[in-house]
Amino acid sequence: MTLAVILAAGESHRMQNFPKANLNYQGKTFLAHIVSVMQNAGVDQIFVVLGCHINSVKEQHSSLPVKFIVNSEYKNGQ
Repeated sequence: MTLAVILAAGESHRMQNFPKANLNYQGKTFLAHIVSVMQNAGVDQIFVVLGCHINSVKEQHSSLPVKFIVNSEYKNGQ
């Protein structure tokens, strides 16, 4: 079984606090695109680590076949 972890817990300061995971990229959100690439590569289970923008990212990506994990200490960095 192949697992993957996507780190998406940051505050997105350079994006003026807009979560990078929600950016539009090639007709999908950036996170949806990354998940699609991983699935096409044969990854069996994908975990997405969230922190700052939990609700926004979860709401927009509720249909993705991923497990969301919350890092409550995201301000401390990776």
